[in-house]
Amino acid sequence: MTVKPFDKYLFDAFLEWEKKQPKRRSSYAKFCEYLSINTHQITITPQVFNNWINGRYKPDLKYVPPLAEKLGEEIYDTLELDRPDRRLSEIKARYEDIPDPQKDTYYQDFLTWWDKWFKE
Repeated sequence: MTVKPFDKYLFDAFLEWEKKQPKRRSSYAKFCEYLSINTHQITITPQVFNNWINGRYKPDLKYVPPLAEKLGEEIYDTLELDRPDRRLSEIKARYEDIPDPQKDTYYQDFLTWWDKWFKE
């Protein structure tokens, strides 16, 4: 499988996003605003984006999950990274919904379960 270089992948993603906008010739800044609306609360600035799209450097790891959220998991391939395990991602997402007082209880229950099933 041939993988696009990251800067080409990102430019193509911008063009695809631009086609869906009511006003053509959207700016990179507007695309950055779109990318910055993510569950990871990571902001992608036009300056950082310009460095990526011009091939100056690739994103730090903290940017990869929010980019994948908007652009798809192929981004892991373009960056030559392993894709995350979807099951673990689901567990993490649900963990955030547990009220804080109950997190310790669930954690202890998990450790008990783990020891029972995997240490015996």
